[in-house]
This record gives sequence, structure tokens and C-alpha cells, in this order.
Amino acid sequence: MTAFVSSAAGVLTGLVLGLLSRVFFETQIYPRLSARHEAAKVTMSQGIPPSQISIFVQLVTLIGFPLAGYFVLGPLFRALGGQ
Repeated sequence: MTAFVSSAAGVLTGLVLGLLSRVFFETQIYPRLSARHEAAKVTMSQGIPPSQISIFVQLVTLIGFPLAGYFVLGPLFRALGGQ
């Protein structure tokens, strides 16, 4: 594989993994986190708002995962391709 194709494959793989992890967070983790946050408001021990955690997860999954795919999976695909 050429450098461009392996890097693009790494970025796309990272993006797909990031989108899958974001869907998992939004469907499985965020509702529980939000419910716990709302219940903790009664005792004033709620901590960090779930919206801020969601913004962090968005940044990691939509920017961090593709970058990791570029820097980690791109050279790996290039090595597996024989170049």
C-alpha cells in the first residue's frame, strides 16, 4: 500500500471506532450519568455536569480517534502491506 492509502485507512478506521464509541456513550453511559447527576442535586454533591463530560467525549472520539488512527494504524497498515 502507498503511504496515502494506508494513512487514509488508518484515519477511516479511527473515525469508525470513534463513532461507534460515541454511540455507545450516548446510548448506554450518558443516560445513567445524567440520572445520577440529577439525583445528586438533592444533596448538592453532583460534581461535573454530564454536558461537560459529553463535550470531552465528543472531542476525543471525533478528533482523537482519527488522529490515533493516522499515527498508529497508518504505519501498521503500511507495514502489513509490505512497504
